[in-house]
Amino acid sequence: MNWAQKTGFLFLTLNFVFCVSDFSEEPSVDSDNDVVIPTASGYLRGVRIPTKSGFLVDYFKGVPFAEKPIRLRKSQLVHRWNSVYNAQEYPPKCIPVSRPSNDSEYSEDCLYMNILKPSGLNTINKLPVVVFIHGGGFQEGDGNDASCEAFAENFVSKGMVVITIQYRLAMLGFLSLGCTDPLIPCNLGLWDMVTAFQFINKTISDFNGDINNMTLMGHSAGSMAINTNLWPEFGDDLLPDIPDILVNNTKDQKVLMGVMTLEALYFSD
Repeated sequence: MNWAQKTGFLFLTLNFVFCVSDFSEEPSVDSDNDVVIPTASGYLRGVRIPTKSGFLVDYFKGVPFAEKPIRLRKSQLVHRWNSVYNAQEYPPKCIPVSRPSNDSEYSEDCLYMNILKPSGLNTINKLPVVVFIHGGGFQEGDGNDASCEAFAENFVSKGMVVITIQYRLAMLGFLSLGCTDPLIPCNLGLWDMVTAFQFINKTISDFNGDINNMTLMGHSAGSMAINTNLWPEFGDDLLPDIPDILVNNTKDQKVLMGVMTLEALYFSD
């Protein structure tokens, strides 16, 4: 049995993801649209909004999964917060290789995820989970430009929980003097993904997600991260209870599984 079968992840390596949709309007954040849920890390305040088709989604933006990162050090799982955490605004983006002139949107404190789930469910209902890792050549990109609105319209409305994550980029995420260097660990961006999955493992049931029914999906560099040989070292610790599944590796089989489970996916050559 190979590692992918052992952990039970369904890996979809994507060259291109295309979804066209949008929310009907910018959501308000008044008390009528607020939604507060308890999680293993503390209370979260998100916003309840309709998609263009009218489906109600609970949307939690900028949920921290790690402590504020220390430069050139591995990320650490976030500690429990005591007050209600406001998750109604997109988080700062991780600093890319070429920092734009409008750098107020970027920060080294960027290890956050966005979480979307159908509204009004109780804890008995456990839903399939899709985790999306953005692309950008490990040099740019963020968890917000994955079109979370389109994920809401095309995935969450079909009864799924969707998570998009961010990780450190460029020199701050992938500077390496050799992976045996004791001062600067290599592939810090990949370690950020590991920390994100530690948080997901800890809290996903609070969002009505089924830890035994999870799809890990990536675009470009995100798909490369999924296939990296870093993951086998951590698979059993991240998601220990996922049952064995058969993972098919041919392109046609991947497309078939994608169409069956993720109706809004389109695959390029």
